[in-house]
Amino acid sequence: MNSAEKQLLESIKKGDKKAFGHLFEKGEILAFEELFEQILIAVDKLPAKEKEVFLMSRFEHLKISEIADKL
Repeated sequence: MNSAEKQLLESIKKGDKKAFGHLFEKGEILAFEELFEQILIAVDKLPAKEKEVFLMSRFEHLKISEIADKL
């Protein structure tokens, strides 16, 4: 897990609703944390470029054109 992923997970654990506010209802935070950790494990197995694109798309919320510009 890289530093950006760790930071996102920490903000989720702290209840930061900015990133995933629609998922934060009572009783769902723990399940979401577990699911998020499993997603990170799966993403970690992706080839480097695919992982980079996925993280920019899903966690940085970049548009396809913005991702293309960065690559």
